Amino acid sequence: MMSEKLSRIILFLFGRAPHFRRCAPSFGSACFRVRFAPVLRLSLHYSLRTALTRSFRMPHARVSRSRATTGNAVLWLLFAGMVLLTSCGTPETLIKHKTPELPHQFSTNYPIDTLRHTGRVSWKDFFLDPALIRHIEDALRVNADLLQASARIRQVKAAYTAAGGALLPSLQVRGRTGGDRFGRYTMTGVGNFDTNLSDRIDDKQRVDENFTPEYYLALESSWEIDVWGRLRQQRKGRRLEYLASEEAYKLATTMVVTTMAELYFTLQALDDEREIIEKELQLQREGLEKTLILKETGRTSELAVKQFEAQVLNTEALLRGVLIEINAVENAINALKMQANQPVDRSPDFFMQSMDSAVVLTTPANLLFSRPDIRRAELLMKSAGADVMAARYAFFPQLMVNPYVGLNAFKSSLFFDPASLAFGVMGHMVAPIFQQNQLKAGLRFQKARYEEAQLEYNKTIVNALNEINTHLVAFDEYLKISRLKESEARTLKVAETVATQLFLNGYASYLDLLTVRREVLRTQLDFVEATLQRKVARLKLYRALGGGWF
Repeated sequence: MMSEKLSRIILFLFGRAPHFRRCAPSFGSACFRVRFAPVLRLSLHYSLRTALTRSFRMPHARVSRSRATTGNAVLWLLFAGMVLLTSCGTPETLIKHKTPELPHQFSTNYPIDTLRHTGRVSWKDFFLDPALIRHIEDALRVNADLLQASARIRQVKAAYTAAGGALLPSLQVRGRTGGDRFGRYTMTGVGNFDTNLSDRIDDKQRVDENFTPEYYLALESSWEIDVWGRLRQQRKGRRLEYLASEEAYKLATTMVVTTMAELYFTLQALDDEREIIEKELQLQREGLEKTLILKETGRTSELAVKQFEAQVLNTEALLRGVLIEINAVENAINALKMQANQPVDRSPDFFMQSMDSAVVLTTPANLLFSRPDIRRAELLMKSAGADVMAARYAFFPQLMVNPYVGLNAFKSSLFFDPASLAFGVMGHMVAPIFQQNQLKAGLRFQKARYEEAQLEYNKTIVNALNEINTHLVAFDEYLKISRLKESEARTLKVAETVATQLFLNGYASYLDLLTVRREVLRTQLDFVEATLQRKVARLKLYRALGGGWF
């Protein structure tokens, strides 16, 4: 009858009664609305029930049994009190996350395939230029960023292994030797003297009263029983960090591949610009010679000659600027390949159809599984959440078990005697009481890290969506611009031929010819630049869809 009443009281206190099921699973206002874990509620329920039941049964038991019962009851009440005291300071841990709202699709002008979209194409199939593929392969073998990312993987893997080892018992060999000279008026000194006078011991068991040595060699173990899950949460956090480091390596691979390709395309475009400028410079020099002849015959003035000379000088300066840019891009490519300045092999055909394959998009929801940076941010966010839970479980008591087995003797001659075998086990509990502020600060720190990781995850998703839209529009528009500039360049080239003939025949001024030639040069360079931007936009769209790392 008494046990039934105690059960009802405890069930009511710990939220298992029907009255408490309608409320939040908390325990009183004095404990700051503690949300007890199921294991904690069960352990407290068992502790209090056992202690109180044994206490109420005391008058009906024998005296010796009553003393034992009283001791057990006190121990159980002490355990429950320590758990309750340390748990009352445990604040609530509410981990909430809301993913940014995703659009239904990126564009209606392109087909959608979640499995075989543009981002799923291997970079070896995406790029058709053999020279570019060789440069990328060389960079992937020696690039410093990739080697650093690989080292980071090994670091985090070691941390994950260490966190997993914390769940297992430790085992070490401990040996010690020494001796003591106990005072005559100490318990040990008197005990040794009294022992030697006993007729119940043999010569092997007699103790040297003047100096008592001790020899000890044993296997000792220590095991923290992860009752609340703190160690498991720490291991989970390190495992998620390890997976995030692998995604970081994939992201670094993508950046190396796409950066090398962008530099390579830029170098090809600069080669075309240099060729265009050199051809135009040659034509301008020929035009200057013809203008000098016309001046000698009196068909033009010194002003026309100076205008042509100024145009030649301007074009030469433009050529020098392009040569500087070529050298800078070559050095950037060599830096990716971790080598000193060397000539960079490249294909002369900048306008080859290697980047004009059809674009296939994926859905915005599938993008979350395609981009390494999004997966990395998500894993880091989950890792921070696991650290929050581990920091919360640090408020609860830690249960330790320390067994040992070995040899222990006070005479070296008896050390390996079978009777010197010693073993034992000790269990203890460590409950934080005066470390509440420190533990709360640690919990606040971990919660702030989680909020930061959550914001980083949301920001990564939003940036990915905007990147795809930006590069998709840029690819469409630069494709149109390059076609327009190509037509404009052809038209102005015809106009240049006509203007040259009219100038030589005296039907057009030198200013008309200079204007047409400047426009021809500008349009040709604009056409090369528009083609480059179209290829770069196509490349960045490939990267934004998650391609380039496999």
